[in-house]
Amino acid sequence: MHVTYPGDRAKSQYRYYVCNNRLNHQSCRQDYIRADILEASILQEIAKLAERKDVITALVADFVARAHKTVPELEEKRAAIIRDRATLAEEKQNLSQWLLGTGLTSQSVACFFSHDDAPTEKETRLQEEQWGSRTA
Repeated sequence: MHVTYPGDRAKSQYRYYVCNNRLNHQSCRQDYIRADILEASILQEIAKLAERKDVITALVADFVARAHKTVPELEEKRAAIIRDRATLAEEKQNLSQWLLGTGLTSQSVACFFSHDDAPTEKETRLQEEQWGSRTA
């Protein structure tokens, strides 16, 4: 559904919901529905559901059960991300040792890494996967 303001000037003061297919392709015959009427109806139904403790209890129990099922999977994924980040850190350390072994001075290696201090794209992606959108 999509919100629109159809019709002449008198009607345009009302918001309506309309099927996207009707709006974009004229392939749906669902009538326009006044937004204020639809939204009031939905709020009434939500209020009725909120009064039913059995429904709320069942919803909460279902949510908790699903959360308990996903926690081990998420912990496993988090552990894999931590391992991948550790591997990247080890690769950087190995590169540093290799550069020092080629005869470069420690100042040159430090200069190289000072230009490379920003996390790589892969490091950034792994960090975001581990912690969501915030950075560590």
